[in-house]
Amino acid sequence: MNYHQHAIFATKIELYDESYKDAPDPHDIALLTLKKPVKFNDYVSTICLPDKSFPKHFDNLIVAGWGITSLTDSFSKTLKTSDDLKQSDQFCSEIYPATTFNEDIFMCAKSVNNVCFGDSGGPLMTRKRGSIYVVGIGSFSKQCDYSYPPVFTRVTYYLDWIRAKTIPGAQKCPLYSGTRNPPKRKLRYG
Repeated sequence: MNYHQHAIFATKIELYDESYKDAPDPHDIALLTLKKPVKFNDYVSTICLPDKSFPKHFDNLIVAGWGITSLTDSFSKTLKTSDDLKQSDQFCSEIYPATTFNEDIFMCAKSVNNVCFGDSGGPLMTRKRGSIYVVGIGSFSKQCDYSYPPVFTRVTYYLDWIRAKTIPGAQKCPLYSGTRNPPKRKLRYG
């Protein structure tokens, strides 16, 4: 699917904290109200929200995005994924200042395949009970530096807010058929 082929416009943006527009704030999350319904197909579907019983740490994570794979690269025309991420919050706590990385609000994941510019806002996912759940949202990284893991907004921290702002019953979780997978992200190592 070519990402230029279809455009969907938002009519409303809900920010977690309205002060985010004017000042630095750790709450890097927003919800969009779309102008028209999304048409689901083999490439576009819903994703499950975790519940509060989900663990805080994960062994196998998946990231997806349209971003560049190096500072000299251009944006991808196809969605790319990497499924070899391991959570590394302790490492991030050591390399990022405490004012930047708060384990309650953020999580980070390290991989030989990393995220880069253009991947912000993309999902960090895990498989559980036959479905795919979004557990993080791409927030920031250190200029595609592979020695610094990317940081993701932790979805479980915002579950009450998300549920209060979305349509009741929207938490139904589809089973993952596994029939369509985006191509693996091909990145340079090192």
